Amino acid sequence: MDKKILNIITIFVLLLTLVSCGKKTYTITFDLNEGVGEAPAQTLKKGELVTEPTEPTKEGYNFLGWYLNDQPYNFSSKVNKNLNLVARWEDKLAELKYYSYLSENNPVVTIKVLNFGEMKLELFPEVAPNTVNNFLKYVENNKYTGSSFHRVIKDFMIQGGHVGVPYGNIKGDFSSNGVTNNLRHYRGVISMARTMVPDSATSQFFIVHKTSPHLNGNYASFGGLISGFDVLDQIANLQTDYNDRPLTNVVIESVTVELNGYEPSAVIYV
Repeated sequence: MDKKILNIITIFVLLLTLVSCGKKTYTITFDLNEGVGEAPAQTLKKGELVTEPTEPTKEGYNFLGWYLNDQPYNFSSKVNKNLNLVARWEDKLAELKYYSYLSENNPVVTIKVLNFGEMKLELFPEVAPNTVNNFLKYVENNKYTGSSFHRVIKDFMIQGGHVGVPYGNIKGDFSSNGVTNNLRHYRGVISMARTMVPDSATSQFFIVHKTSPHLNGNYASFGGLISGFDVLDQIANLQTDYNDRPLTNVVIESVTVELNGYEPSAVIYV
């Protein structure tokens, strides 16, 4: 081959190599936004596509996707600049039927159940103030410690609390008893147990396992679960005897409260 032609080919190859090496590259970073997962940065050439990372997780939240400048990122778009994609999350509590009642100013109660785990419930003073104050009085005086969930009906509710009447009966905070209460008995709602007498509630309560419309307006609902639905399900699925008493003793180790600024009032008894 002619030496001149060989030199020309060599120079051409070198130029192509230089052009290739000099092609602009961009860095794509991923902000997990307090989530957990594997999302390493990617270095891409202009016109290449970003590889979508494995979906991250965040306890108590649903992953909505990767966002760029508050807009969902389109992974079919070709790269032409550096990018920082941010994971966006939605609070799972938003899925709750009683989400509109939740507030950072509401008291939060934690029920610790031996061998089962914990359930956290947010109480709604604006819904049933006297019922909430009554419940908190039992909590603050440790009256629920050592009690149990002694009545369990799958797909209906689990009932627990102190057996006896240490303080007295309270007026039933429900519509058919002349008290406005629009909180329906959705799954996870806590409500007061009573006899056929409207103003017979004392300490016993129940947590709804499956939405029960027939209770609406006739029982004093006053809060709802915000975590521990798995514990509710475990208890509700226990085998029971003919009196609906679980064959496994379901002991309430403790019930504690974070008032979050709420100041309980004196309980009004009937």
